[in-house]
Amino acid sequence: MSRHTNPAELNNLELDSWVDITQQFFETAKNVKHGNIVKLESLDLMEGTDAKEILNPALDTGLIEDESYDCDRDLTLDETVRVVANITSCLVTWLDSSSLPVTLFSCRYIEEILTRFSALLSSSTIVEKIFQVSNLQYSNKLDQSDSFTYRILRAYLIGVLNFTAFVLNIPVLKDEEDLNRVSMDLNIDLLLQFPQKDVADLVNSAYSLLEKRDDKNSKVLQLYFDILKRLQMLYPLSASVNQGDFQDTLFLHEATGFIDKLSEENDYIDSIPQIPHLFTRGIQKRKNNIFPPRPIKMHSFTICISYLHYLFDDLKLAMDVLCFQDAADLRNRLYIFGSKRNEKLPDQEHTSTHIVAALFLESILLRDGLILGAIPVSEFLKQDLSSLTAGESVVLSLLEDDKLTNDRAIKARASSLLQEMEKTYISWIQSFLQNPSKQRDFFLDSVVVWDTIQVTADDLETSLPDDYGLEDTFKSIQPDGSLSELPVMPLSSYVYYMKLDSMVQVVFRGIELEIYKPWEMYQMYWYGLYLLSTLESHIARMKDVAKYKLSKAEGESKDIWKKTLDHINFLIQETIVFKTLAQAQQYTWTILDNLKLLKLPKYNRTTPQLLYQLRMKPFSSVGIPQLPSIQHFQNFADEIAEGSLRFRTERERVQDICFRCSSAVRQLTTEVKTAASQLKKIHPSRGRFKADYERGVDQILRSSIGVAVFSTKVNKKIKDAEFVTQCLKENPSNQAYDVSLSRAQYHRFFRLRRLNI
Repeated sequence: MSRHTNPAELNNLELDSWVDITQQFFETAKNVKHGNIVKLESLDLMEGTDAKEILNPALDTGLIEDESYDCDRDLTLDETVRVVANITSCLVTWLDSSSLPVTLFSCRYIEEILTRFSALLSSSTIVEKIFQVSNLQYSNKLDQSDSFTYRILRAYLIGVLNFTAFVLNIPVLKDEEDLNRVSMDLNIDLLLQFPQKDVADLVNSAYSLLEKRDDKNSKVLQLYFDILKRLQMLYPLSASVNQGDFQDTLFLHEATGFIDKLSEENDYIDSIPQIPHLFTRGIQKRKNNIFPPRPIKMHSFTICISYLHYLFDDLKLAMDVLCFQDAADLRNRLYIFGSKRNEKLPDQEHTSTHIVAALFLESILLRDGLILGAIPVSEFLKQDLSSLTAGESVVLSLLEDDKLTNDRAIKARASSLLQEMEKTYISWIQSFLQNPSKQRDFFLDSVVVWDTIQVTADDLETSLPDDYGLEDTFKSIQPDGSLSELPVMPLSSYVYYMKLDSMVQVVFRGIELEIYKPWEMYQMYWYGLYLLSTLESHIARMKDVAKYKLSKAEGESKDIWKKTLDHINFLIQETIVFKTLAQAQQYTWTILDNLKLLKLPKYNRTTPQLLYQLRMKPFSSVGIPQLPSIQHFQNFADEIAEGSLRFRTERERVQDICFRCSSAVRQLTTEVKTAASQLKKIHPSRGRFKADYERGVDQILRSSIGVAVFSTKVNKKIKDAEFVTQCLKENPSNQAYDVSLSRAQYHRFFRLRRLNI
């Protein structure tokens, strides 16, 4: 029978027309040797693949043992606590990149509820009646019994499923990328049709029953309900775009307190036995499942507590982001939100902000293509331009002031340019709301786009003086001491800044994600330092413009340029901190390279030139800054080596290079400390965001200390002639040392190297 057989045709078949071929099949199968593949013209490729899955425990869902569980059995209050605790663990496990069939849907109660709800709604049953006991017939105990435990359990399960449906229907959710929503035809979205008030009333009613009791189990269940009720408070907020609504985070702080209290019940909850066959893989066999059998996933109680803290802490951060004051403030808050890592979570080295918090923030921040559903992105882009480079830009004024020119052609060019910038600006905002890998992808895609926009911006702004008589200049002191008048070109300057920043993000986020192997790190830190130096030079030019404009400004305009200058001073100080530490890192990799500890893989057959081109391919199409060739990198290495040519032996030359690099590292790490201290003082954020930013700066300082300590230890080893000689041996089989990287407590862009001896 083909998988494509029409179900209607099957219903019309009479059993008398069927022939039993079971005996014939097994007799014929005896002649087929084990491991052979049977080929028939009538057997298509997909059916052949299915045949291979039969009787294979790893592929055949039919082999899943169908363990029975009686949903009508009497539950004790202890068992109710166990079910609620497991359901909560399944919820956080699903949100931790798992799937519904192996988490929430593995619970027999959940399966029965969804199966019955789907049947009721498909037969046009009124939604509200589902909450009437007489209409719930999927389980006599769950529906018709006044049992205290089942009233509690029913309320909690429906509350959790309702929250699950809420998450799955956040508008910006991307299937499979953000969350796995495979439901095996169990329509969980139906739960969203329930009036939220009815769900809340159901949960509150059960909570009231618990409040009247004073036993241990009821107190524990109250804590679970307290946490669930705080999750339900997100529902009305998700529909709001009023910033005032996001200032009250008391309910999130309350949830954190309840989680702390719940964590104290670890031993008690662990002492309650698991209920046999309540959580099984059976649903993968009974329902429409297109995937191989998979084991049930359920975090332990301790990990569940950690993830609940993770969820509510990041929701607080998301709501804080929504309370931004202007474009510059939003920029700083987004950087902190996108840079947050939860490395304390088990086996989660690259975990960013919680997926629910990120989806919640994105759905509100960019509502209907508008900032907070009200502010046009174009207006917000102009604010961001003003905070960095534009101030009173001539190009921006063209679109609003007909006194400058009535030329429709130039207005159309300016409008088209801003539209292209607006699209990329939206993508830039979205990049901070993704996981670390997707963040890097967003920045990588934006590099080429910003590069293209820069060409358009350059053409427009360079044509203004000659073609339209519109000039915008500033005076700057040149290196030779002369005073020159230069074009401001604010739009081009802004686009160039965004492009450089994106390129820096691509390089260093690649280091964070371990895209580069240890033997590639030397070149990537060298290129990252090149980009940071270019970025510093460009921000310095922006600073010169702001200072000049400030000196000429009056009244309200003076305040605008003063604010711009303060923002630029912060950016340049931040760049100096990163550049100085990157330079220190570069010297440590120079030491390792000269000790020949960064050798290519053993069976590498590719030239260094080709490897370099492949590694730098994402930047090869960028016009400015031009990608340095591998010869530039080699020249840098040769310049360092020139200072040691006076030594006769290779060992002595390497020792001298390493000594000089170690000395440079110590000096640079001292500079990092000074620059980081200044950075803390001028960071514009306050409150939660200032504390979060300062934690990031502290990680930079730890990385700096780690670099200095590593350099000191290697310096001591370098004094050992035998150690250096062993490192320099050409035969890879004699290599006694290798390099690994450590992440713990260090800044994600500047991880500590370890020399394994």
